[in-house]
Amino acid sequence: MSETGTYSFIRQLLCLPLLPAEHIRLTFEMNTATHITPLIESMYHTWINSTEWPLESWSVYGQTIQTNNDLEGN
Repeated sequence: MSETGTYSFIRQLLCLPLLPAEHIRLTFEMNTATHITPLIESMYHTWINSTEWPLESWSVYGQTIQTNNDLEGN
């Protein structure tokens, strides 16, 4: 992947919370890149396959306030 491709891929990862919760895991698994494996593994264990943070808790799809900053929501 070129440098531009890497940035594009990371931007796609950052957009995962904008998807419906039921689509996040499949989209993540379909779009994994091998040259940034540490990032992918960390994201998988911390967010995608987490029991502490289920997908439904961080998906903002369909919510009127799409921020994790309480001050922005007011």
